[in-house]
Amino acid sequence: MKFINKKIKLIYFYRNEKILKDMALFKLKQKPNLSSKSEYNKGFLDKKLGEIFSDDISSKYSRYPSSHNRELIKSLINEEEERRRIIFWKLFNLTFADCLNHFRGSKKFEELEGLSNLDNYLKSKKMVNNKEYCKLFKYFVTDYESVIMQKKSRNRIK
Repeated sequence: MKFINKKIKLIYFYRNEKILKDMALFKLKQKPNLSSKSEYNKGFLDKKLGEIFSDDISSKYSRYPSSHNRELIKSLINEEEERRRIIFWKLFNLTFADCLNHFRGSKKFEELEGLSNLDNYLKSKKMVNNKEYCKLFKYFVTDYESVIMQKKSRNRIK
């Protein structure tokens, strides 16, 4: 989300600060029960960024409608200028798995150029000193798909 907001600011640098503030993606409403299920996590890998960020925003943003992100994404994808429209169309059509691949460095995407990679992220968060945590974090990022696919879903008896 931070990366996309930076991209919006870069492309619309000429607009005033008030308009740029309204053109940002906001944090999403939390869905704790849904995100803890293994089937949801498996499907999340194939979800496009446009779908992920089109959910309702947090109620913390009372000045904006809950569909703010959805409307912003539509307006960015339907931009009048073709160059901008193509940039955002490509960006919002990437899947979470694509972003994960770019983050860990296994596959590069032009649209995600400028997104921090795994090593830079660990350095920026000053986690490099904690070797055990870094090792565990790198394991889960590099093997995320296999860890998620190994999870078995179960039907709870009500």
